[in-house]
Amino acid sequence: MTTAFIILIILVAVFTQSLVGFGLALVSMPLLSSLVNLSIASPLIALVGTAMEVVMVIYYRKSVNIKVVGLLSIVSLLSTPLGSLALDYIDQDVLLVTLGVIVAGYGLYALFNPKLPELNQRWWVYLFGLAGGFLGGSLNTNGPPIIIYGNCKRWNPEEFKGNVQSYFFIGNFAIIAGHVWRGRFTPVVWQNFLFSLPAIALGLAGGIWLSRKIEPERFRKLVMVLLVVIGVQLMI
Repeated sequence: MTTAFIILIILVAVFTQSLVGFGLALVSMPLLSSLVNLSIASPLIALVGTAMEVVMVIYYRKSVNIKVVGLLSIVSLLSTPLGSLALDYIDQDVLLVTLGVIVAGYGLYALFNPKLPELNQRWWVYLFGLAGGFLGGSLNTNGPPIIIYGNCKRWNPEEFKGNVQSYFFIGNFAIIAGHVWRGRFTPVVWQNFLFSLPAIALGLAGGIWLSRKIEPERFRKLVMVLLVVIGVQLMI
């Protein structure tokens, strides 16, 4: 029964990301943490993310700013190993509360969509890149810092999707390397990943198809409300 719930969670999370451009880890990690240990959930979602990002990067390849993505990715590589190490040495309850703060905080940010200042100084890329790398290595949640950075840099919608998907794709290899280093790719992780492959394909196809039929903004707002609720539950 646990495997069935894991597959369902991955289906919903993949569908969300393919529809609105992000959300895989933000949706899946809080829900999976109620079923399995973070040392299982984190490498599992790293594998799922890599599999789906192959398709997403190809789909948005014409909108990618290679220079921007390359610099963010290089900076993130410096802190990803620290995040992976933190997963072994920081108490899981502390990490779950941290995950709750990140998920709920991002949900609130995305719902109210405050006008952020435009970041022109080059050093900001290092701050957001390091934050993304650390959160990716530990909790697979490298998205929020990069999404906020993209908003501050005023990326247009197509450039935003292309850059974010490419960053996730590159970052996932560093995250996977960290999990290999810490020996987290156990038979349980591989089994759940293989069982989830049909759900990944279905979620990708459904999200991409529906993104052409409906206004993704309405779905995005619903997801953000759910993220706030899930995040608060993790904190209490």
